[in-house]
Amino acid sequence: MTLPGGGSLSAVLVQPDRKIIVAGNAMGSEMMTVTRLMPNGSPDTTFDGDGTAMIDFGSLADLAGDAVLQPDGKATVDFGVAAFGNAVALLPNGRIVVAGQRTGGDDFAVARLLG
Repeated sequence: MTLPGGGSLSAVLVQPDRKIIVAGNAMGSEMMTVTRLMPNGSPDTTFDGDGTAMIDFGSLADLAGDAVLQPDGKATVDFGVAAFGNAVALLPNGRIVVAGQRTGGDDFAVARLLG
């Protein structure tokens, strides 16, 4: 299977309705990408029109290293500069914690999303 935008895959999730979510990076490392597939593997065109959402927070690299499925199916965070999302956790209360690195070398980034 070739995903729109090419790139690499970092996470695979299965929704309760058996639709498949694949997340990773497109166009090298310039954008994060999320693709939703039907249970048979075909693109789910009800998701972002063609089955794939491209997420670009800026002109530098935006890398996704992990993903979780929030009960309501949403959540993105913008760290203000190019960022590398290395880990993500879903808390029992439905909130999400994202950890990674901001560009610039020694800066790390952690965000807790309220919902």
